[in-house]
Amino acid sequence: IAAHDIVIFGKSVDRLGSVTTDQVKRVAYQHDIQIHNLDKMDDGEAIQSALVEMTGVKGLPNVFVKGQCVGGNEATQRAVRTGKFMAMVTGQPGPIAMMSMSGAKAPSEFIKESIAAHDIVIFGKSVDRLGSVTTDQVKRVAYQHDIQIHNLDKMDDGEAIQSALVEMTGVKGLPNVFVKGQCVGGNEATQRAVRTGKFMAMVTGQPGPIAMMSMSGAKAPSEFIKESIAAHDIV
Repeated sequence: IAAHDIVIFGKSVDRLGSVTTDQVKRVAYQHDIQIHNLDKMDDGEAIQSALVEMTGVKGLPNVFVKGQCVGGNEATQRAVRTGKFMAMVTGQPGPIAMMSMSGAKAPSEFIKESIAAHDIVIFGKSVDRLGSVTTDQVKRVAYQHDIQIHNLDKMDDGEAIQSALVEMTGVKGLPNVFVKGQCVGGNEATQRAVRTGKFMAMVTGQPGPIAMMSMSGAKAPSEFIKESIAAHDIV
């Protein structure tokens, strides 16, 4: 583990282990990877026993990066998925890692900094079908603006961040959408805001055509109705 960037102790006949190994190879193909199939080695059992004693990881594979134990299948695949794995390899977080890790900041501090730094911030989950619909609607209307997406199920401190969001906004589910530092809400509230034009009015600071149609301004409702139907053929 001192001589190589990445070392995988595994078995040649382990199907799940092969999936993990393939994922590592795919993301770290430019780096030095050493694979030891212990079932092919005379002292493989002794090495596995030593690994358990050293790391506490009882199964195989057992994956190391820069001398540090990442863990087995689940831990390694999660590290690859979140970007943490390549952050360990390179010593610097890449784009995925930067999106998936709030670092040492408290969850509330991470939220405040994120919503202050971007026009639109969506805290959601990667496997949420309804949330994906909302995210797609936001992307469609605000494609020219700065959108930051945090998939909390891909983040080590995702649960803590979600708890902080609930405490800060009262919105219990995901996604939780912010525009210019203001909480829009969840699926229903965000989709309604997109539909009425309120969403883009918040983004731009000025109501667009849809927003102008949906707001009567300071007029009394009856006055607004009368003026509108008098001014147009069809309302």
